Amino acid sequence: MLPFLRVSAAAFAAAAMLAAPAAAQAPVPTPVAPADGATVQAGTPVTFTARGQGALVVRVARSPAVVDACGAIAEDGGRLDGTPTAADPSLVQFTAPAGLAAGEWFWQVGNPADCSVGPIRRIAAEGSGEVPTTPAAPGKPAVSPTPAPAGTLPKLSRTPIPSRIGTSNHGLLVLALGEGSPSVSRSRFVELVRNSARRWRLDARGPVKRVPRLGDAHNDVGFAARLVSRGALGTTTLLRQNYVRVRRVCAASGCRTMRTPAGSRVVERDLALLPDVPWAQGPAHPSSDEYDLETVVLHELGHWAGNLRHTPVGCHDTPMVKGLGPGEWWRSPLDWHYDACDGGRARAASALDVPSLAALPLRITERVVEQTVVVR
Repeated sequence: MLPFLRVSAAAFAAAAMLAAPAAAQAPVPTPVAPADGATVQAGTPVTFTARGQGALVVRVARSPAVVDACGAIAEDGGRLDGTPTAADPSLVQFTAPAGLAAGEWFWQVGNPADCSVGPIRRIAAEGSGEVPTTPAAPGKPAVSPTPAPAGTLPKLSRTPIPSRIGTSNHGLLVLALGEGSPSVSRSRFVELVRNSARRWRLDARGPVKRVPRLGDAHNDVGFAARLVSRGALGTTTLLRQNYVRVRRVCAASGCRTMRTPAGSRVVERDLALLPDVPWAQGPAHPSSDEYDLETVVLHELGHWAGNLRHTPVGCHDTPMVKGLGPGEWWRSPLDWHYDACDGGRARAASALDVPSLAALPLRITERVVEQTVVVR
């Protein structure tokens, strides 16, 4: 689930053991070289190789810590695009022309399109070298753009989401309209989701008559109170399979079972919105006791597109803020407003003005349901 009231630490569901083989799915990206624990010269070009399908990338970070729901590490050391080799398209090369700064690094190959990642490998750079440049975070504007004049309804923006806000994994989603909201018309909801998906360069299908439900092998977007955590406006649930290779090793002293991580993959996404919320469906901006539906959809689809980090609550030109208050919105770089831009106290995560939400805990979590798949 994704932050639209108060952000709290990620809550991971209990893992379930599956015995089904993974042969029916595309292989998880696998690192080839350099070997785990290899040493390179700092400041000189480094080439990584891996096997896999699709538009693979290599992430390089100072820490092996996982930073998103896909199981990916950070990119403070760089994010490298791959080039398939001519002789074997499944063997992909990634080059860091400036090399690595001296010290310990970690690298990981992944495919952002399906949220699959390979195991994390360690690499050490010896000598001296400049630290690679880290991509800059979105800047903080001095003031929010001026809202449209009174009596003028804002038009639905068709402008693609700027790359400084987020990139796209070009994923697929299906509009599931088995349940609705009393404050949102069906036609407006379909229009907002389809338009927001195009802006994030996602593929929106449907609509179909079903309700988002975890474990049905569908990637659905719709209203579904059962999938929304208490105190939340919307929840995106990722079903991630962690692959483990199991083998029996025998020696003179006896036999033992060895388990080796073999990567992971997100196999299902479900975005659920709470129906009983005073939504502002637009085109008018939200009043002081309404939550802007388009902003929430844009935010959640930003995570769907693979952007799982957030910008702190404040006066920031992005829909990917940690919290959204009533009367706030972000619809485009030319049409947005957060209370902090007026010099006032941000009301994000404050639902006290909304009777239907006042009794709920003001929190939100990102939910990841994990399954373990044994690969023999």
